[in-house]
Amino acid sequence: MKNKWFLGYFFIVFMVGFMCHAIYANNFVSFTNALPTAYKTLENNDVYPSTTQSESILIRFFSGDNERNSPKDRIGEDQIHVYDDEIVIDIKNATWSSFVNTNSMDPMFDTGANGIEIPPKSKYDIKVGDVISYEYGDSVIAHRVLKIEEDNKGLYYVTKGDNNVIKDPVKVRYSQVRGVLVGLIY
Repeated sequence: MKNKWFLGYFFIVFMVGFMCHAIYANNFVSFTNALPTAYKTLENNDVYPSTTQSESILIRFFSGDNERNSPKDRIGEDQIHVYDDEIVIDIKNATWSSFVNTNSMDPMFDTGANGIEIPPKSKYDIKVGDVISYEYGDSVIAHRVLKIEEDNKGLYYVTKGDNNVIKDPVKVRYSQVRGVLVGLIY
């Protein structure tokens, strides 16, 4: 009899916690504290209708959706040459990038890391899982592509920092993309 009471009590406590998590995640996540300064002045129409939605980690866990997409492999082994005194990577049109301390992409990169980026060949060259840098206002933001969707203005990318609870509130257009991250040097 005690086991039945314990299981019933445990189930009720679990469900109350689950519901509180869902309510908090969907209604009380504040963008003003969770986003870079660039997002605090959203003046264009390329924003999502509901910017208080969160992707619930608990819901992802119970739905079995724990797989995350990795970036597209853009550098072949034949492009990497390791010598005794140097390493040479053959990458056309590569640029160097550095990062500011926003914590949005922790633990992947933070201040002090050096990135290597290349321009995408076309809007279809960007894949889900890629980390792209894009212009937004006076800022450049580097976040991972979660989805690729289309609306009446064309193709756009849904992005999110790996360490952020919420996706970025803007639809990132190809014209905003500066590069795709292909390497990190710590």
